[in-house]
Amino acid sequence: MEPVHGSSLKRLNSASEDRISRMPDDVLTDIMDHLPIEDAVRTSILSRNWRYKWHSLTQLRLNLGKHSCCIERNISTILLSLNGPVTNFDLCVKHYYVSDVVDISSWVLFLSRKGIKKLTIFNFYQTLELPNHLFSCSELKHMSLYKCCFHLPTNFRGFPNLLTLDLSHVVFKSGTYGKFISQCPLLKSLTIFVSFRTIGETIKLMEIANVERLNVLSLPFYMLENITTTACVFHLLGYFPQLQELHLDFRTCKFLADGDKDKLFFSPSLKVVSLSVVDFSNTIMLSFIVELICCSPNLKTLRITEGIKELYFIVLIYL
Repeated sequence: MEPVHGSSLKRLNSASEDRISRMPDDVLTDIMDHLPIEDAVRTSILSRNWRYKWHSLTQLRLNLGKHSCCIERNISTILLSLNGPVTNFDLCVKHYYVSDVVDISSWVLFLSRKGIKKLTIFNFYQTLELPNHLFSCSELKHMSLYKCCFHLPTNFRGFPNLLTLDLSHVVFKSGTYGKFISQCPLLKSLTIFVSFRTIGETIKLMEIANVERLNVLSLPFYMLENITTTACVFHLLGYFPQLQELHLDFRTCKFLADGDKDKLFFSPSLKVVSLSVVDFSNTIMLSFIVELICCSPNLKTLRITEGIKELYFIVLIYL
């Protein structure tokens, strides 16, 4: 192999740089959208042509930890420099002092004006209070919140385009889970996780019954108000004819005998069932599991756990 001399190497590097720079703007934007925001902004030093290319970013990923003070202080300036819509905003807060630096309110206000469609906030320190600007993000289709809280406005009209909702350790300082969910008519996937009872976490069955397009439902069963028998599970499923996945946490549930049951329930769409914290010494609970299997002819996967230890993993092909 012939050695590459200095002039040849320079031409080779120049040609490679030209090929990248000549890519269509939408391709370059897609590449930078997959970079951490600090790396995307740093592309401005590559050349004069690259100086403002990051201004077309549509997806922002912020990972705020112990060593990210500089980027935190410049986020608002960066956001105001963006030209077009911002469809995806992913924020991860990992360190305690971040709340002293971050202006979450102004960020969410900015996003509400930029057509945000996917919002993810993972907060691993003290509960992060979100501003009411969040409820102006009417174009949202996917929202995932971890360890956040907010006041639900009295004039809340919902998220008319929301398809997936994941709420983990979310606290309502005003309003309730039920009111929030009932205002999301197109919802297809709903996941709720709380490890202990808090004010405002109870859900009335009729509040989520309006969200009849659900394909995936995951929640602690005790959050449903006035639910004391296993027959109530079948009442719940009856509201969601398109439901394909059901994940229920039976922690703290003490079921009573059902007494007179309704007619046999039938759920042809249900394919995946996951039941956690099941009391295997409770004959009522065991009877419920058998009945649920028998009433779900297309069930493919059943997972049952007792506490944190998984006891069974069953793949059902024919029943």
